[in-house]
Amino acid sequence: KAIASINRVLKNNGFLIFDNFYAKTVIMGKIKSGEMTRRDLLKARQGNVNIIRQSSSITQLDDCVTMVWTANYTIKDGKKIIKKHETSTIRAFFPSELNTILKYNGFKIIDKYGDYKLSKLKNQINLIIVAKKVKNI
Repeated sequence: KAIASINRVLKNNGFLIFDNFYAKTVIMGKIKSGEMTRRDLLKARQGNVNIIRQSSSITQLDDCVTMVWTANYTIKDGKKIIKKHETSTIRAFFPSELNTILKYNGFKIIDKYGDYKLSKLKNQINLIIVAKKVKNI
């Protein structure tokens, strides 16, 4: 539904650029590590704002590759402390799946990248897609 909605508002020959997780890498990482759960800690500072994110994800391999991702944020802005909790279900895709979805919704994949430096897609966790609107739906 999201891709169809984008098609309706995007001009002809307009570009759609988005990223997602690369399912192959997600699966291979879990097979190599033997773990279906991943935990990480992120500490960032933006000016006077300190952010700490503790997150974990559980990968599920059913009909598709999904991750249930939870994160707890502690944001310190001067003396003010904000705590947030987030839970998301994230779907990882294979390029062939995205090609089918995009084609069905009037797009053609122009290129695929594995990171934000526009490196060729290999075994990176990211899957960045550049697609062009080729027809109205």
